[in-house]
Amino acid sequence: IANRLPVPAYYFVLKTSHTFNVLDARGAIGVTERANYFAKMRNLAREVAKLWVERREELAFPLGIAQEQQEAKLPAPSAPGDAVAGSGSKWSDASESRTESFVLEIGTEELPPDDVYTAADQLRKLVAQVLADARLKFETIETSGTPRRIYALVHGLQTKQSDQTRMARGPPVKAAFDAEGNPTKAALGFLRGLGLGPEALTRAELRADPDAKKKVEYVFMEVLDEGRAAGEVLAEALPNAIKQISFGRSMRWNFTGA
Repeated sequence: IANRLPVPAYYFVLKTSHTFNVLDARGAIGVTERANYFAKMRNLAREVAKLWVERREELAFPLGIAQEQQEAKLPAPSAPGDAVAGSGSKWSDASESRTESFVLEIGTEELPPDDVYTAADQLRKLVAQVLADARLKFETIETSGTPRRIYALVHGLQTKQSDQTRMARGPPVKAAFDAEGNPTKAALGFLRGLGLGPEALTRAELRADPDAKKKVEYVFMEVLDEGRAAGEVLAEALPNAIKQISFGRSMRWNFTGA
């Protein structure tokens, strides 16, 4: 820096950083010393950057002048399923009888080999659990990775959920009807949550819940959950599954929280 040579000075700053990493990895730098070394390296990098600009000005910017750029803005995140709901998607004509191969690829920062193996194993279990919870049949799941990516390849994935009939438990009978036998707000709210109107109460079953400790009669409604395209379901479920992958030392990536 004293000789006004920014490029060699920059290389020495890099060597300083590498030397610090080696010493720190071997426990040669104490906790109190670490902050001081960080400050020294920041100051050196700042001085080199200033020197580079000064030297460019002295030489009349032989490499040209870059136009000032505005801060990059990230596009607004799309709603889950937007990328798979279009008419041109393979999921648009999904059916229970048709299968496809599905690939989930996760880009990462540079990972140590042990973390690659661990993350791939975790991903296999998480994807299998997501598919089971989503009522999506598949043949096999293959997972692997490199230091910069982890992937899961699902063979023979059912492209649409199977329909499912379930019994939804509502409020107790005493709370569902008033003295005159009319549905109360509790009963009507239960029906609204299922997308049903008051007339649906004619199909309700009034019985005790065998899983409940107290033998109280409840309102039960049979509900049909229609199957959805696998792409839509996975777009909603996989982000939460990916967040469950753990490492020995994890970091958050800027304001996105990734």
